[in-house]
Amino acid sequence: MRWPFLLSILFTVQLVWADSYVMRSFSSNNGLISSSNNAIYRDSSGFIWICSYGGLVRFDGSLFHVLDNSKGFRHYQISDLLEKRKNSFLICNEKHLFSMVENRLTEIRTNLPDHLVLDRFIRTPEGQIFLQTNGGMFQWINDSTYQSFQYDTLLSSDIMSICPIQNNRKLAYSHKHHAVFIIDSDHLLTRIPLSADEYLYDFFVLGKDIFLGLSSGMRILRNQQLLPYLPEGYRGGGFLTSIYRDHLDEIWFTDNSYRLWKSDHGQYINLSEKYNAPKAILPHYLEDGSGNIFIQFMNGMCVFRESPYREIPIASMNSYNMFFMSSFYSPDTFCYGIARNKLRLCDGEKTFDLSIETGAAINFEELRNCQLFPTKDPKKLFVFVRGCGIFFMKNKKLEVFNPQVGNLDRLILTSNYDTIRNRFYTARNDTVFCISPDSIKRYMPHVKNHDIRYHSFVYTRDGRVFFSGNHRLLFALINHKIYDLTPQLQIQDRDYSLFIHKDHLWIWIHGIALREYAIDGMKLILLRSIGKENGLLDANGNHIQFDEDDNLWINAFTGLYWLQCGKNAKGPVYYSRKIPLHLSGIDAPMIDRINYSHDKLYTVGVGGIMILNTSSMVLRHKPLLTYQVAGYANGKSIEGLLKNGIAVWNKNTLQLPTTFRQLSFEMGTVYYGFDHAIRYHYRLLGQDEEWKTLLQGNLIQFNNLSSGSYTLECKSLNLADSSATIPYRFAFHIQPALYETWWFRISLGILAFTILVYMIRQRDKRKQKENRIAMQLSELKLEALQSQMNPHFIFNALNSIQNYILQHDEMEAARYLSKFSKLIRKTLDHSHHQLIPIGEIVQSLQMYLELEAFRFNHEFHYTLSLDESDDRIHMMELPPMLLQPFVENAILHGLMPKQGDKHLSIQLYMNFPMFHCLIEDNGVGREYGHPREGHQSRGQKLTEGMMDALRHLRQTDPEIIITDLKDPQGMPAGTRIEINIPFEK
Repeated sequence: MRWPFLLSILFTVQLVWADSYVMRSFSSNNGLISSSNNAIYRDSSGFIWICSYGGLVRFDGSLFHVLDNSKGFRHYQISDLLEKRKNSFLICNEKHLFSMVENRLTEIRTNLPDHLVLDRFIRTPEGQIFLQTNGGMFQWINDSTYQSFQYDTLLSSDIMSICPIQNNRKLAYSHKHHAVFIIDSDHLLTRIPLSADEYLYDFFVLGKDIFLGLSSGMRILRNQQLLPYLPEGYRGGGFLTSIYRDHLDEIWFTDNSYRLWKSDHGQYINLSEKYNAPKAILPHYLEDGSGNIFIQFMNGMCVFRESPYREIPIASMNSYNMFFMSSFYSPDTFCYGIARNKLRLCDGEKTFDLSIETGAAINFEELRNCQLFPTKDPKKLFVFVRGCGIFFMKNKKLEVFNPQVGNLDRLILTSNYDTIRNRFYTARNDTVFCISPDSIKRYMPHVKNHDIRYHSFVYTRDGRVFFSGNHRLLFALINHKIYDLTPQLQIQDRDYSLFIHKDHLWIWIHGIALREYAIDGMKLILLRSIGKENGLLDANGNHIQFDEDDNLWINAFTGLYWLQCGKNAKGPVYYSRKIPLHLSGIDAPMIDRINYSHDKLYTVGVGGIMILNTSSMVLRHKPLLTYQVAGYANGKSIEGLLKNGIAVWNKNTLQLPTTFRQLSFEMGTVYYGFDHAIRYHYRLLGQDEEWKTLLQGNLIQFNNLSSGSYTLECKSLNLADSSATIPYRFAFHIQPALYETWWFRISLGILAFTILVYMIRQRDKRKQKENRIAMQLSELKLEALQSQMNPHFIFNALNSIQNYILQHDEMEAARYLSKFSKLIRKTLDHSHHQLIPIGEIVQSLQMYLELEAFRFNHEFHYTLSLDESDDRIHMMELPPMLLQPFVENAILHGLMPKQGDKHLSIQLYMNFPMFHCLIEDNGVGREYGHPREGHQSRGQKLTEGMMDALRHLRQTDPEIIITDLKDPQGMPAGTRIEINIPFEK
């Protein structure tokens, strides 16, 4: 007989259970519009609808939203509600029938007799919808057509209720005939009579049994006979008035004292007494699919939820692991510690303390920490006690295993047992010990750091060992050698925890992420990384466990978490939620170890043992549902804007006029948990990149939005268990103002461009006109100057002729007059042209010099040269009388007053792009040549005006440079005039 059963000292610690259910009660005192209610219904979106005497109420788990008479109901008492399709409902009160689509209510005209009272809706598995009244059953065809439901003249229109049963049969009730009828698939009737004073409140099918709630109590219909029904094992008094079976096949019912009962594995719990539930007068039952049972009474509503926690309190003790001992007891029996000379076992319902005959001189009263390692032999066990030694328990005795490991205070305490090879590993400083029942082996790592404190060891099925230590080290023991794998992680200054699952190495890099690696020889291949950014709510912890679906249970520093990363996870983002252990009274951070087995999670810590039913806690958990309660634009409800045609829907996008730039959204969340604190997160795509958080309330506001398309994303987070919703999306578009439209901006651009082109053209025209006028003025000015220049020259020439005549020199006067006439003729020819070629100017200037030399009896001599080395000089054109005044001044005012040799030099040449004219005399100079102060030659004045006209006429910038020449003694020696005119072809 196995040794645990031979132990004589066994005592049982009675299992202390947490309450199996938690109840919340609602009445008119805490939000329910009326305590008198008729029906309860759950729609496809998860909302609970309550048909009450005060109106129609929608419940989201925390708030009641009332659709009262202001929505269009004739009166407040609502009898029943049924969802035809998503967001489309049928609603009835006693006399009227309504259709509600997206909260828009429309009354349906049925043409039913006025004496009928509308009671409730019934939907068959085939999808047929019936309306039950006090005078018959009517089948709903569409919103405008109802037809009487009848099988033959016996029943006529007096059917008051109908219910599907097995094999396509139906159960019908007729108050007129005081009977229940079974209608088979061929419409054949079987009548089950009722007592004349009995009234049928309700009937329903549970499995193969048909239950009838009569005024005299609950009856069960078997073999066409009505038998009184009381649940087996029920010891309450009276009969049943209602009955309901939940998804776990547990029975809920009420008795004639209106007490609420529930079966629990054959035991019956009086919920009215245990939870102080209200009196259950003809209740309606409803499950929401997440473990909540809604029970609606005539005077309120209660919600029950099964608690997934079972607790076993234990004395405070330090234990670093637990392992299952299925070979000793049941598969759920596990050993979790040693305290005061006893091992402690748990079989899931109670604990056993097993005394140990040590056979060794050990004071177990001073035990501080221990770790247990089962071997292949179920009767043998390693007990590793820090500060005392390593012991081998065999035949009820603890024997010192091997003292060769030295100072036990420095040995690590956390490790795993390699059950395949019957060994485990521990370490001290830089030495790793491999301990098996037969031997101890030592290994030294080939690393520079010799002060390593190891944390954990894990093993693969092929014999490789991975272990971690402080100082950011990760090692592998392969073929009796230790290798450092830390560089492959590419992360520094972190501690690691290691786990093996399906021969993949899971590394918890504390504070960063949980990573999964495939092992290829000495190479680690990263498969995935799970961090805060993609679902891991807490990146710091000490232990993880995988369940049967490869999801993770995480014992983090801030609590216990469940991470859906297994076969049902979708995409790179993992669903994670915190398990609210505070409901059970266990302090989550005080949990030392977790272990998963058979849909149960076992936790061991200072506070005790806790067993969690994971299927009840996780699989039935559904994410929150975020919905839009109301939207407002410029303070007006969006529903009202849609109704009045101000806003419209276009391809699931709300189109708003341009003036509606202030929007607000009042958000809500469907959640029926018992411990929740909802906080909302949102972002406006097109404006926000990061999520924003509403620290208070549920109202999201946007002010002064610009025109354009937006999408509001909103999600809610339950702070109690960290569950979050899938983001709710609401798309809207604000129409642009006239000045914001693309066609307006294009038109404005075209208009601006047209105006700009027009202005440029007008400016060019104005400039052309100004230039034309300036040119005409310059031409007129030049002509005027020439007209003044010609008389001046003629006047001087006639003076010379007069002088010859007065001197009675007729022959010289005649010769002079002949030359003068030729010059006058050429001058008059030139007077019709603004500009003449340089060759014509040279000829006229030559004739003028000859006349002046003849006039002054050849007292001076001159040279006139034209450099023709550059052919472009012949293309030069100048005003006809431009040079004559300078030559005249040189002769009259420079040479004539001088005594002695008199010489005048005129040079014309081209130094492209400039034309040069150099006039130089060796006369008395300008100081002597202008005897009167302030006097200026009229010819020189006319020449300056001609140069100015030339600037405007040819758009050139000519210049005149006058230089007074000096002899070596500094006395005047003549004048040099240089005229430079830019060449223009």
